[in-house]
Amino acid sequence: MILVESSVWIDFLTHQPSPHRVHFGEILRLAGAVGVPGPVVQEVLQGIRDPYMFEQVRQTMEDFPIFHAQTSTYLRAARLYRQLRTKGATVPSGDVTIAAIAIETDHELYTLDHHFQRIAQHSALRLYHP
Repeated sequence: MILVESSVWIDFLTHQPSPHRVHFGEILRLAGAVGVPGPVVQEVLQGIRDPYMFEQVRQTMEDFPIFHAQTSTYLRAARLYRQLRTKGATVPSGDVTIAAIAIETDHELYTLDHHFQRIAQHSALRLYHP
């Protein structure tokens, strides 16, 4: 299973042609291929202005397993954030929490956001490369 980060969802939902949009559309059709970190649900849905679109995307996202953070996830994220800071890499704490969910569940993370490349350089985060 691949955990899909908000940048991929947003790219997919913009309806602009992109190689990632096509690839993500293909893996969405594969049973059991996609999971969603809990914070990604919020990140994606909070940016949708149209109520109809909000409901459509909400229903779609709820069709996939949603991976929630536990106390151990937040502790891992705090340690990882501190580790990144000592290496000179500052990334948003929300991204570190998403990375910690992926590490803790031992899933690859599909993202278009460069912050996760920095996290992967200094941690056990595995990134999905289409």
